[in-house]
Amino acid sequence: MKGLPCPVCYLQGTIICIAPAAMLMPYRAIWQRYLPVGILKFACTVFHSTEYQEFYQLENNQETLNRYLKYGGLPFLIHLPKEEKVIFDYLKNVYNTIFFKDIVSRFQLKNASFLTDLTRFIAETCGSLFSARKISQYLKSQQIKTTPEVIINYLWYLENAFFIHRVKRSDIEGKKHFDIGEKLYFDNLGLRHSIIGYRQADIRKIMENIVFLHLKIQDWDNSRK
Repeated sequence: MKGLPCPVCYLQGTIICIAPAAMLMPYRAIWQRYLPVGILKFACTVFHSTEYQEFYQLENNQETLNRYLKYGGLPFLIHLPKEEKVIFDYLKNVYNTIFFKDIVSRFQLKNASFLTDLTRFIAETCGSLFSARKISQYLKSQQIKTTPEVIINYLWYLENAFFIHRVKRSDIEGKKHFDIGEKLYFDNLGLRHSIIGYRQADIRKIMENIVFLHLKIQDWDNSRK
């Protein structure tokens, strides 16, 4: 894959825009459900994923695992030098593109600062049980006034842009979703870390997010009995 002159490549049945062409399309169009880790198997601390390793031309070792945990698996990373500042500058640019073009502009949102606060809150609490009402109460304690209904709408915008995934309780209906715990996961860990940075203390949250993405690839459905 490396060095392809074409701005579009084909990987595992998914068309992915890379290089300059990526600037012409919103995030949701670029990745159309591209989940970077094909097959996850963990043997002690060794990371096995043929798709990820082959695409990025990496060895099967701890360093490869650490790289994925820290930067995620966006395809264009293959063209960047292995320098943390360069990679995170790129990830922040991708995040800003999603934020302003794919969400704020597309849905004509007037309160971008609230979306920023909500996104940061999600990054901090990734994998934890949440409810729109509890988020509303927390933000209110931070002098940010909003309602559960507004939060539900903003979560839908983030989900529609393929930025986050919401895992809902299959046995909950109607307005109970305002009160009953759900979980939120990031579609790409590198984008999460572009918001709050990569922290080793968050390893449990990060690993849970990876397991969720693996289940997503396998078409796991929490409504199955």
